[in-house]
Amino acid sequence: MNIFSSREIAVAFWTVAILTLALSVKGVRESAFGLVRQALLSKLILIWLSLAAYAVILVLGLRELGLWTIELLKDTLIWFGFGALAYPFQFHNPQKTPRVIRVLVRDSLSVLIIVEVLVETYTFSLPIELIIVPTVTLIAMMGAVAEMREEHKTVAKVLGNVQALVGFVLIAIVVRRAAIDPGHSFVAALLSSLLIVVLSLATWPFICFLRLFFAYEDMLWRIGWKKNVSRVFKHFSAFRILRHLQYRSTAVAPFIRRNAFKLNDVVDQNSLEALLGEDRNRASD
Repeated sequence: MNIFSSREIAVAFWTVAILTLALSVKGVRESAFGLVRQALLSKLILIWLSLAAYAVILVLGLRELGLWTIELLKDTLIWFGFGALAYPFQFHNPQKTPRVIRVLVRDSLSVLIIVEVLVETYTFSLPIELIIVPTVTLIAMMGAVAEMREEHKTVAKVLGNVQALVGFVLIAIVVRRAAIDPGHSFVAALLSSLLIVVLSLATWPFICFLRLFFAYEDMLWRIGWKKNVSRVFKHFSAFRILRHLQYRSTAVAPFIRRNAFKLNDVVDQNSLEALLGEDRNRASD
């Protein structure tokens, strides 16, 4: 019995090939090592470690409830490596007000869940997988890059349709082959894939705390910007503002948009209370 499926072998092959090719270029190698060094020395590594600890707590809780077994370890690692690690980047901007639950559900239930249930449970031969994996990955990456720029929205829409078409074709082939395969465990695969949804939704409290942390960091440099304001007062002011907002992560973005420039003039207790009083009156209007 093979430990790894043909798809896993294909993914590993292309990952090693691309990394080897990229790291063989001196400039890319130096930039990659510099990026890793910076990440390890920054607060990002602390956030990732906190997220890992939170994920461990989730897994232990699910195991106590009888909803997690060691057979789900690979699914858990895939969720953490390809989903959870991206959360700090998705929710890092305190001036945006994303609907956290909607984003978590969208990321876990979109094409990924369909592919996990159908495509991942019935793989093709290794030669075919070696073609499918880079093709689908390239299309997805091009679509993600295109969506970042407004002028590329048309291209992003076309690539999105291509992704959908490729996905439906693969699903149709897999469903047909799974239907004639009596040994295909569709229900077990469904339960395995639902773990990704459960873990994603269960990170909602952590995401809310993370957004408050990013808001706190953002206000630290905005308060008394380029003025002689002590670090202690900046921390006090940031906490005071969060308490004014009742520690609601959804209230942070509107507050910063209303007072982005006024935070620069907060230099003492009086200016801080004046800002909060003005914001309180404006919010009640």
